Amino acid sequence: MSSNLAQPKQRNPGKYVFGPCSFTSIKGVEAHTRAIRNRYARGATIDAPDDVAFLADLFACNVEANEKSGKGVKHFYWQKSPNHSTDCFWVARVEGPPTDFGLAACIRCIGVLNRLSLRAAVRVQIDAFRRQRLSACDTHFISDFSDKPFPVDQADVDHVPPFDDLVTNFFSERGIDLDATLLTRSVDGQSDPAWRDEALIDAFRALHSLHRLRLVSKRENQSDIKRAARPAAEPLL
Repeated sequence: MSSNLAQPKQRNPGKYVFGPCSFTSIKGVEAHTRAIRNRYARGATIDAPDDVAFLADLFACNVEANEKSGKGVKHFYWQKSPNHSTDCFWVARVEGPPTDFGLAACIRCIGVLNRLSLRAAVRVQIDAFRRQRLSACDTHFISDFSDKPFPVDQADVDHVPPFDDLVTNFFSERGIDLDATLLTRSVDGQSDPAWRDEALIDAFRALHSLHRLRLVSKRENQSDIKRAARPAAEPLL
């Protein structure tokens, strides 16, 4: 294949176009990548023209495509990652060792990837709060939102004020545009990304540790709390 990656086709709103294929949902893209893997043995070169065109366009959309492609791409293949259980597509490069790439970094924008990574950065704190609150519970807990009992397997953790507000304020105060500046860099064969600025993320974790958390039900966190936060409708005259 050419050492220069093809540029992805222009996408219509709500449509993902890679090579000869178009999809109306991320699930469709995910299903197609699984189908490609199923057509090839592990480590085998992916060589069908339509599959190559699909992967070339997909890879070109990766948030680190320029970094990862180096001086060009020889071919694609799939392989189990040595450090986590998922399957990854890999790129054999013209120069240098191969590099892997995940689907999320190709179809999610930088802002979404950053926010997902920041949630992962404070997951230990959130899980510790959940364990501490449930340690004295038997089968049910009392929601901090509604004061109603729920089964412990329905427990979820909510932020007050919302997590997105904490993220927005922290990074805007530092002049960092989360929709344009990727906070992480991928590490080949590793599911968790590495932070580009560890001190910055340590400061974010420190602030998060002071943030108010509350134990609520999953249903409340997914719907009831959001509805309660909406401004009341103006009365009709």
